[in-house]
Amino acid sequence: MRLLGAPHPGTAPGTSPYGSSKRCPCHAGICHARPMGSVQWGDVATWVGGIATSIALFLTYILLRITRREQRTAQAEKREAQARLVSAWTNEIQQDPGSSAYSVTIAVQNSSDEPVYGFRAAVGSEWSGTDISYVEPDLDYIVPPKSHQQKEVVLQFARTGAGATRSSLPVELLFTDAAGKHWHRDRYGTLIQIAAGLPLSGAKHFFRSTTDISLRNET
Repeated sequence: MRLLGAPHPGTAPGTSPYGSSKRCPCHAGICHARPMGSVQWGDVATWVGGIATSIALFLTYILLRITRREQRTAQAEKREAQARLVSAWTNEIQQDPGSSAYSVTIAVQNSSDEPVYGFRAAVGSEWSGTDISYVEPDLDYIVPPKSHQQKEVVLQFARTGAGATRSSLPVELLFTDAAGKHWHRDRYGTLIQIAAGLPLSGAKHFFRSTTDISLRNET
């Protein structure tokens, strides 16, 4: 009779009774084998660390993009700082009876602390349309800082119908700011920087269609 816990006959101490030569962690002849499929916690910690690193890199990338966008916005605002303070509009529009001539008062304002140069204005016959006629009145080449000027001009437009009136006329501008940047301000107040310098003729910029303006803004 073999006692409980005694090694199997013919089996060397510390070896498996099933013929394996590998030693197993036995205690008092009882084999305490490690369960199959045990979790390797060291590997899990490595995975968690890798995921955390990936998330941190992704968040850093997002923050970098936001910072760059904010920097571009700040640079654009700084670049347009003076140009935004230059404007013009029409008032006191009166049509001469029986003619297509209009007496128009043009107000020009430079609220910045520096002058603008090469100032040109165009007064259009309509606010919208595909073929808007316009007139470029003779204005001063330089607009002084902190200035507000008014000039009365006579413009010729196509005659309106009987009894038709014009409460306002659109104005577009071309000018160069004190930093040497060239600008076109359309009739809706949108500023468009001109990279190639002010043209000799305003036909390339004045009273283009809204589609043309959008394309120029994208480029």
